[in-house]
Amino acid sequence: PEPIDNNLCKLKSFLKKKGAGNKFALGLATDGDADRIGAVDFNGHFIDSHKIFSIILNYLIKEGYSGSVVKTVSVSKSIDNICKNHGLKLFEVPIGFKHIAAVMIKDGSDVFMGGEESGGIGITSHLPERDGILNALMLLKIMLVSRKNINELLNDIFDEPYPYSYKREDLHLPKKDKESLINDLNSGVFRVPFEKEVISTNFMDGFKFEYQDDSWLLVRPSGTEPVLRVYAESRDKKRTELLINMIKKEIYNL
Repeated sequence: PEPIDNNLCKLKSFLKKKGAGNKFALGLATDGDADRIGAVDFNGHFIDSHKIFSIILNYLIKEGYSGSVVKTVSVSKSIDNICKNHGLKLFEVPIGFKHIAAVMIKDGSDVFMGGEESGGIGITSHLPERDGILNALMLLKIMLVSRKNINELLNDIFDEPYPYSYKREDLHLPKKDKESLINDLNSGVFRVPFEKEVISTNFMDGFKFEYQDDSWLLVRPSGTEPVLRVYAESRDKKRTELLINMIKKEIYNL
């Protein structure tokens, strides 16, 4: 399974009970073929792929890496923030690492790193593909060199505690309901939460709405199962929860 919050209960419990007091600095997890990564801090709190991507990207920039970065449409704006602050070009592509790899290996490409929401992160100079083991080793190296824990590293990047609140939910819908919803989204019938605050839309992969307060919402149907994935992010946890709850209410009321 994916190395995500819900699948790492045993690791979180272990670190919560035995972390700081027994000098366990970090828990690391990959999926079965070790191409995706997740982490747990010494207090038993899950560290998602967006934060891991941010830490490794920031380290590579400090080490002199330059060029461009690529992310999928569902990745946190923390990456946009880092790239903007360092004058790096950022490409956004559909979900799936094959789209990231295609940009990495394109003739003339200067992309040195890419990542996706599900825990896949690649560094071009190593391999234009996901590598959970490499990223685990990178995290350990960064902590060792800096002599800082993973939360301190995040605070250093943003000059404050990690400022983004991100959430994804998978909604299981009958195939006909999923198709009906997609038709409504395509036709503009669907009511988007806080529609008057939307400043841009992105239909590259699903239906993404960006708001004037820097929050965003993405509705994306799975191509392989009767699941509709909804994602939201903002700088306020209550706002993120509100976006998710409002879009779920709209979906289930159709």
